[in-house]
Amino acid sequence: MNTFFVKHRLTSCTVDKELIAGIENFIVNEAKEYLSSVEVNGEAIGLDAPVEELLHIIIQSKSGSDKLSSIADYIDPFLPDDVHTVIIDFNSYKNAFLNIRVVFHSSFSEHPVIEISMHGENLRETAANFVSGINALVNKKRNNNHWFHNRTLLLSILFVYTLWNIMNFFMINFSQGSGPAVVYNNILYNFLFALLTVWIIFSIFMRPYITFKTRRQGIITLGYSVFSLIYLLMVIVLFYTNFNKQ
Repeated sequence: MNTFFVKHRLTSCTVDKELIAGIENFIVNEAKEYLSSVEVNGEAIGLDAPVEELLHIIIQSKSGSDKLSSIADYIDPFLPDDVHTVIIDFNSYKNAFLNIRVVFHSSFSEHPVIEISMHGENLRETAANFVSGINALVNKKRNNNHWFHNRTLLLSILFVYTLWNIMNFFMINFSQGSGPAVVYNNILYNFLFALLTVWIIFSIFMRPYITFKTRRQGIITLGYSVFSLIYLLMVIVLFYTNFNKQ
């Protein structure tokens, strides 16, 4: 029997009970349809347990782990404050091999993924349907945190800044028209970049790629928004005042 494996990276999003329940229901319904269509030696397979019992939700936190048959069994509307991983795991091994694993991490070194392993026919098409459906649910909870974890974007900003400083160096040292104003503006713009860098570094830690909906995260998000607004206003006032003096 053919075997197929696919691993797909998910976008940055906010993970809450609604998202977990949506993925859970989608996997159960699609797996039920798929497994009912699989035949072994020309005969339909039989399952040892209802499809719903083949799925588990694992919530890992610093204080311990919960393994649930359904997210509906988790009473609290918020996830634990110290949660760091949520795993939605579906396994059917005995008669028809189908393993679907959706993992959400708060780690900076790992990204959320869908992993699918399966035996049977039309494997690519079936796996693509699972990936597409889960992707659609995740995209409904998508956030903009991925901008702060985009290495290409951050390196591009650094490259432009370095190139700009090289140009200014030659302008200040070799241009006859350069004077104190040019030097002052160069220092001012470098200070602006330093402020921007501090805010980006702060944002990387305050806005992880995956955000879990917890009570503490709500407070952190509000604090970050207030801080960013005050920070932006300070920068605007600082540079508006300096440019008016020139």
